Amino acid sequence: MGDIEPQDNNPSITWSASFSVVPPARSAPKDLRGDKILLPQSALEHLLAASRSPSHPNQTFSSSRDPFNPYATHQSGPYHETSQLPNPLTFRLVNPINGNAVHAGIREFSAEEGQVALGPYLMEALGIDSSMFASESDIDSDAHATSDQSKAYPRITIHAKHLPKGTYVRLRPLEAGYNPDDWKSLLERQLRQSFTTLTKDAVLAVRGVKGEQFQFLIDKFSPEGDGICVVDTDLEVDIEALNEEQARETLGQIMAQEETGSANGSSKGGTLDMWKPIDVQNRLDNGLCHAI
Repeated sequence: MGDIEPQDNNPSITWSASFSVVPPARSAPKDLRGDKILLPQSALEHLLAASRSPSHPNQTFSSSRDPFNPYATHQSGPYHETSQLPNPLTFRLVNPINGNAVHAGIREFSAEEGQVALGPYLMEALGIDSSMFASESDIDSDAHATSDQSKAYPRITIHAKHLPKGTYVRLRPLEAGYNPDDWKSLLERQLRQSFTTLTKDAVLAVRGVKGEQFQFLIDKFSPEGDGICVVDTDLEVDIEALNEEQARETLGQIMAQEETGSANGSSKGGTLDMWKPIDVQNRLDNGLCHAI
């Protein structure tokens, strides 16, 4: 399975638009995780229009779609034969103020008109924080000013962007001492459930069962580029220390934990082979992102 090249047969479409970012306090109830975004219904209509077959340029557009299922098709609709959206839909988000860019996937077309909702991963990658938004008390004090205030919110440009199916990614831990027993299964589940894409040089955060944060720099891809799609592909993941010093420190901390466990009569035994020097790649077993 690992030797089979993933097939990219999705249509490519050209579309871009500018949106105001929904304040974190308002997007929090949606519990957006990973790289998922919410766009307005009109964005779906424009994407469908952009995907019209060139052989039927004058065909009437129908917006009879389910905004909560971006890939749902209506057999009787005029787009059934001539219009097809890529599956999955992937985007490139750009902050025009600082030039930061990150890739994303769609969760729903249910945002308010002119707005986009982002989760913490995307906000951090774009360099957007809560200080850039008006407080909820300011918003609630003047209900009639909502539209004007939204113009003052950070704005980003979103482009439809086809990404190749990834076959390999290298992650680098940002701190020493990460024990794979604490985060390996959590990382696997997070990638499978919450991500459509990965972006080079973005930081992937994994929350541990005790509330701790494990942060990994997304460092390298195959095929090479600034982003990959991680859906319906066999993705090989390597975890490699930032440098040899970090590798040694991590190895020492894990060995100390193992010794403590042994003293308490709970040693698992076996040979510790994670976090070898920098020239040794440490591969997660079992096809981490197989059939995400």
